[in-house]
Amino acid sequence: MVGRIRFALERFGSPRHRSHVAQLFSLGRLALLTMDRDLEQFPADENGDVLWHLRTKGDSLSKPRELDFTVIFASEESAIEFAVTCLRSEFKVEFHQTEEKHDDGFDWEVIVYTYAVPTHSDITALEDALGKLATPLGGRTSGWSSVFVPSA
Repeated sequence: MVGRIRFALERFGSPRHRSHVAQLFSLGRLALLTMDRDLEQFPADENGDVLWHLRTKGDSLSKPRELDFTVIFASEESAIEFAVTCLRSEFKVEFHQTEEKHDDGFDWEVIVYTYAVPTHSDITALEDALGKLATPLGGRTSGWSSVFVPSA
């Protein structure tokens, strides 16, 4: 019960809502807000954690949206070569030098965009493929992001 209350309090942030949620719990009128994590759909890794976070915040993850994958490089030349390869594969890309210098020297970013329904298998496969393309050029993946699409 404590986990359900904590989830409800996080979801309904204002003090007025918190009070209302607590009253509904005490009266037994609040529907079950907790979800069990399906480890096949949301494996226990970084990608699964991000997807699970989106799901528990109210995104059904059933609608396509733009996903962006960041790949970082130490040299401008390598970043450009990678960006061109991605463009030839018909990805939309963004290329820039980071505003702040990083201690590791990876100051060039290529952001690769795709439009898809976010699934763990597809995200992991694309992230792995981009990593394999970046490695010979001295680059590496640095994560991905997605817009939140609230469930209807």
